[in-house]
Amino acid sequence: MRTGWRDPWVRAAVILAMFVVAGFVVIGLAWSGSAARGYAIYQLPWVVSGGMVGIALVGLGIGLLDLHIWRRQAALRRAALGEVVRDTSELTDAIAARVLARRAVAAKAAKKPAKRPAKTSPSRRRT
Repeated sequence: MRTGWRDPWVRAAVILAMFVVAGFVVIGLAWSGSAARGYAIYQLPWVVSGGMVGIALVGLGIGLLDLHIWRRQAALRRAALGEVVRDTSELTDAIAARVLARRAVAAKAAKKPAKRPAKTSPSRRRT
């Protein structure tokens, strides 16, 4: 199993988490920029542009991370199902081989004539 940065799942999860963090940073910058303005008319551009972009980044990061996790779990389920199918196939082959062997033994036994008991003539002794 891959660990650390070599695992593509870890890299993708970190990048998507960075989207979420970047969204919160943009929201913080928007709040900071709007807080420095005294009038609401001057705060509105900061809130609209920064807030919407930040919310979009957070939503995008969380949505894609959720999708990524779902796809990872689906891949793990498919791998586990593949193992079950492979094991079932091997078991079926083993059972089929055993059944064929038993049929061959039964067919061989059916072809051989049955041993008849030797005829013994009762001894007729006259006394």
